[in-house]
Amino acid sequence: MFPLLLSVLSGVRELSASASLAETQKPEVPFELPNIPGVSSGDLAASLCPVAVAFIVATIRYYNEKQVQQRTSDPQVHPSPLVTFGDVDIVSHSKCGDIGAVLERRRSERFYISDNSIVTFKVEGVLYRVHRHYFCSEPSVFADLFAVCHPQPVEVDGKEELEGTTDESAIEVAGVTSTEFDALLRFFYSSHDLEDANLEYWINLLSASTRLQFTRVRTRAIRRIDSEFKSMCPVEKFAIGAMLNIEEWMFSSFAKICRRAKPLSDAEAQRLDIVTVARVARVREAIHNSSAPTSLTPDMMKKAFEGTLR
Repeated sequence: MFPLLLSVLSGVRELSASASLAETQKPEVPFELPNIPGVSSGDLAASLCPVAVAFIVATIRYYNEKQVQQRTSDPQVHPSPLVTFGDVDIVSHSKCGDIGAVLERRRSERFYISDNSIVTFKVEGVLYRVHRHYFCSEPSVFADLFAVCHPQPVEVDGKEELEGTTDESAIEVAGVTSTEFDALLRFFYSSHDLEDANLEYWINLLSASTRLQFTRVRTRAIRRIDSEFKSMCPVEKFAIGAMLNIEEWMFSSFAKICRRAKPLSDAEAQRLDIVTVARVARVREAIHNSSAPTSLTPDMMKKAFEGTLR
């Protein structure tokens, strides 16, 4: 057994030397573990025991620690890649069987798309086949549905299929229109190219992100509308704020409607609920009545908005 361990240690050391040479000359080309002298792949597989495995792992850890120290001390140096054994995915490039030279392949927590990476949705009869990653990388209504991003089995025409993997087993998304879902997908796939997006796009994105509970996207849409579309009609902004539960929009728009010279038109009144229309009329009467103050303080306007001003 001892000669075998020496042979294994010799092989690991040759791995270090070969990896360093390969990294220096051509860092991106995978390297191979040299054959262990005097040991066939069958003998190696049959002779390994827990002690031998532990010895190999300890040697590899020592090697990795040296590489980390080298990377930390001199970032200009191109050290050998780290070696791993047993606890991550491995790829063997060796002729020594199952245990060979391995390149580290840790899965990125943010940018690794699983094997079941594509999902099919249906919105208003329109089918979408997109990356599942966008719908389970942050909290949303899809979080429980996708659990750990694995599709669930469903029955389709008497056969069991994985949900969302085919057109027939498409996941039906309720509560949003296909236009709103288009806006959400455009944000996911082209968030860097939205400079020319108009107000209609951002409202559709705001609606989809609110209904599907994508908080980060919702916040982005609200900020963009506030910064880029300051001249947005206050009646329209109030109606959207009421529909999507954006209280800041409701209050600021209510104040603008009450203070403007033009009264509500019939079309505008139809966009508001009857209670809001009555409150607007009451505040406008107080503002424009010659015997009343010409303006309301922010606190009074807030009370009028909440319906508590008497």
